Amino acid sequence: LQVQKDSDPSFTRTYSWTIDKAVQPGELFLFDGDGATVAYSVTVTKSEPVDSNWFVFGKITVTNPSPLVATINGIADQLSGSLHAPVNCNGATTVNPNATLVCSYAVNTPDGANRLNSAIVTQTLRGGSSTIYTGTADVDFGKARLTTVGDSINVTDTNVVDTWPFSQTGSATYSLPLDCAAVAYDGLVGFKTVPNTAFIKETGDSDSEVVQVNCYKLAVTKDATPSYARSFNWTIDKG
Repeated sequence: LQVQKDSDPSFTRTYSWTIDKAVQPGELFLFDGDGATVAYSVTVTKSEPVDSNWFVFGKITVTNPSPLVATINGIADQLSGSLHAPVNCNGATTVNPNATLVCSYAVNTPDGANRLNSAIVTQTLRGGSSTIYTGTADVDFGKARLTTVGDSINVTDTNVVDTWPFSQTGSATYSLPLDCAAVAYDGLVGFKTVPNTAFIKETGDSDSEVVQVNCYKLAVTKDATPSYARSFNWTIDKG
């Protein structure tokens, strides 16, 4: 019998992100009807990658080149490091003449170390003895299929229509004009808070800032002191 096998390793590489929102200045002092501009910044930080979910799967192919039916007593698959992979042959225990039997295997590994993957096929002969055949394949995680999680993100902001894409640590800035519109005054003084939040769309993580706008009206008072002139006319007579 001829035993061939392949090996298809894969793993997941995950990045996490943090987001920080800042504003300068965080408080404004304005006269009614006045305005000012504040500057916002959004900074995202990308973590170092974390690898996980190391996985190996593949096929074991047993070829029978003879005109005889080959009886298979067992097929095992093992990786160096004493790892054993379950094998699925769909219940088949024989290989027909001039035919092949294809089985599958799959196993998780504890890390991304390269390993030797061996298939061991035991054939039962007519006299009751057995013969063992092997096939090997290298498990090379340097050539593995890679699933990347969180490699890039998109950031939105409640003050901005656009979305900022990030694939590395970075920041975005923008300015926003603020004034005393919609301020509720209590006498000559009023204030309002202007909240703002930036979100990472893919994770839902966010950070917020609030600007307090303090507004003032001038107090105008006056008094009135009236006055007028009273004149008298005189006449003189000499006799």
